[in-house]
Amino acid sequence: MFYQLDWDTEFFGVKCGRLLVDDVSELSDVKDEDFQKYDFTSIYNVNNEPTVNKWIGENTIAFLVDVNVQLEKKALSARDEADAEIIIENATEIDKETVDQMSVERDDFKYSKFVRDEKLSERDGYCVYKEWLKNSLKAEHKYFAYYPSGDTVGGYILFSVNEEDKAVTIELAKVNENLRGRRVATRMLDAVERFAVLEGYRKLRVGTQMNNIPAINLYHSRGYKETSRTSVFHLWNI
Repeated sequence: MFYQLDWDTEFFGVKCGRLLVDDVSELSDVKDEDFQKYDFTSIYNVNNEPTVNKWIGENTIAFLVDVNVQLEKKALSARDEADAEIIIENATEIDKETVDQMSVERDDFKYSKFVRDEKLSERDGYCVYKEWLKNSLKAEHKYFAYYPSGDTVGGYILFSVNEEDKAVTIELAKVNENLRGRRVATRMLDAVERFAVLEGYRKLRVGTQMNNIPAINLYHSRGYKETSRTSVFHLWNI
């Protein structure tokens, strides 16, 4: 159930671990000294089970920082003509200069646990998403859908494909503030769905934070339905 997070440890400069819990029965052997092995532990209540949340509240000093919502839809819509202003490129083929134009600001991910947790925010937690973009350039199973705007990228979606279950997963999505309200996000989502249909993928998936009402409303408007919730707690020993 416990995992040491080597990448997070290096990035944040503190020893990081993760505890995944599917059922309260799994917690019978968890002891306080297990948490003491790490400076920082993320506790994931995978099914948002009330009994697990109750155990965490009674037995630890962890605090709730996020409820992750997973949504899914069938890939159905493929218009005859592609949106000429939305470009889709494989992550291994996209120009690095284009990716450098995909900005990441703290307010872009203000609902994220990396921003809402003050100690992670102090460590520039939002920069995790910059690393996410950069590291994706090495992955053949990842793609970018983006909207060029002048000499920059006005919006982008980073998504990955899974051949085993024929699914597309949206990993990151952002629209520049000056373009919000102009359906850029909707057009990019539709372009990703068109890609999925034409390439033979049957499902589209995305995750967001429960507090991110604008994102949830957008996904619902495009036909995505909620499939699960995971409550995320943070426990600090420093």
